[in-house]
Amino acid sequence: MPHVWIWFALAFYAAGMVEALLALGGWRKTTPRWLAPTMTVGALYHFVALTEGVLQSGQVTPVDLTQSESVLAFMLTAVFLSLYVIFKTEWHGVLIAPLIFLLTLASAIGTAHEVPGAATLPPGAIYLHIALIFTGYAALLFSSVTSVLYLVQEKNLKNKTLSGSAVRLPALAVLDNISGRALQLGFPFMTLGLAAGVVTAGLAGGPMSVLDPRILLSVMMWLLYLFLLFMRWKAGMRGRNAAVLSLIATFLAACSWAVHYLSTLGGVQP
Repeated sequence: MPHVWIWFALAFYAAGMVEALLALGGWRKTTPRWLAPTMTVGALYHFVALTEGVLQSGQVTPVDLTQSESVLAFMLTAVFLSLYVIFKTEWHGVLIAPLIFLLTLASAIGTAHEVPGAATLPPGAIYLHIALIFTGYAALLFSSVTSVLYLVQEKNLKNKTLSGSAVRLPALAVLDNISGRALQLGFPFMTLGLAAGVVTAGLAGGPMSVLDPRILLSVMMWLLYLFLLFMRWKAGMRGRNAAVLSLIATFLAACSWAVHYLSTLGGVQP
């Protein structure tokens, strides 16, 4: 049954992706006002699929790549909807809707490949860790995609080539504010998720397991996140420089993600 619900979610995510692509391509003359409602319905089906999967399997943690993709897609949708409630604009989600669809599709058709050692980890601790760290990554990714919109709109304004979707993009100040707020939203989750990961690693493999290269890489990622926040809210970095730094941080987060799944050491999510 969870597999059925995920396909319902996928259908609504597909509709949201079409809405986003129409808006990005300039084929639609209005803002993508149906994106948030469509993604909301998809998220509800997605939540049901995740919940029933837990109830049927008795496993509360994603222990393979396909399950992790599904959880990350759900977290991305949740962050998008949270930011929509705050800013009342759907434009920050137009670049992320296709990614949500692709992650969910990969999860629906993918073959489970269990992460070595994941089943031996304390269920409550690893579940908390994954939920928190994925929310932090999702917020960072939203900051990054909003930064892309910022850079595109800035270029259009400088070149005076406003047309199509660029005309309907929020003002630069609004995009910059959304990017900063996404970072603020994600940092507490990233911090708590990292702490839960370190504790989980210690419980699973002893004190020396916290020196796992993936844990160290996650610490470096957290420090970069902290630096990014400091530069925005203490040093006053705004605009283009903040957008570029956010993109760099997201690239390094993607590297951390890749290292986890290419590594054969342990089973703790970075």
